[in-house]
Amino acid sequence: MQDRFIEDRRADFEANARNLLYVALTRARDRLVLEWPGFLKERDTDAPAAACLFHVFEDHCAPRPGAGKLRIGPVECEAVITNLPDQAGFTECDFAPASSPPRFGEAEPMPAAALTPWRLQPSQAASAEPAPAARSVALGEPWSQVVNDASRGTALHLALRTFLTRPDLADALPAATGLDAAALALVADRAAALKSWLTVEGYSTLHAEIPVSGRTPAGAEIAGTIDLLAIGPEGCLLIDHKSGGSGDGLGPYWPQLSAYADLVATTLPQHPLRGVAVFWLDHGQLELAAPSAALETLAR
Repeated sequence: MQDRFIEDRRADFEANARNLLYVALTRARDRLVLEWPGFLKERDTDAPAAACLFHVFEDHCAPRPGAGKLRIGPVECEAVITNLPDQAGFTECDFAPASSPPRFGEAEPMPAAALTPWRLQPSQAASAEPAPAARSVALGEPWSQVVNDASRGTALHLALRTFLTRPDLADALPAATGLDAAALALVADRAAALKSWLTVEGYSTLHAEIPVSGRTPAGAEIAGTIDLLAIGPEGCLLIDHKSGGSGDGLGPYWPQLSAYADLVATTLPQHPLRGVAVFWLDHGQLELAAPSAALETLAR
């Protein structure tokens, strides 16, 4: 009788369980913790259908732990896997009198302890190395008006990316960016100048808007997007585009660039890092930090 009651509601149970699992597995931003007691894996041999959330997870995701990996369906994820020993079914409590009587009075604050953030923006990553000296490469005349506006900066980034990597889509830029024809012509000239210089320097392959992710030694997650990675036979050049600003050197962006440099070294080891640069779009200036002892130490 109980089995008939359960089976009548099984479809709704499993659909709801799948929805709950989907939300639980896809909402994590930094870490996803999966845990279950071993007894949940057991199933009644006479009724092997799912009886709990773990069974639904097992049936639909087929989790397979391995050495530092967890395969969920066809996707293999990096994981820290810990098997805890079985705990005793009964624990005796010691009801002996407390060693010291309770004290009454004002509550004292807990001692201060250093906190480690779970997530850092690349600009928040503290660089142990000083900013390297940069040399200037002129890529055009400064624009007559410099406006440091976030929405304008986003539009300029999109336009520059399009002219550098997908010029066949340039006709869609007025609607996508809101920039007029005169502004887009200026960006097209900047892109042509940058691309020409990169070609002369031996960087023939350009990749834009590369998402990267890594961890600090303290365990904080750093996630960001590299504006442009120029790749040649001897390595790569990391370029960050900036609109507005001073146009002087690497400006205040060395912590951000150093974080990206470290991520490139660890996530793209096939392309040795040859340098980092800030492309001051309004100023027509590329500030390039050539390979140096500081950069090479950071990349390692």
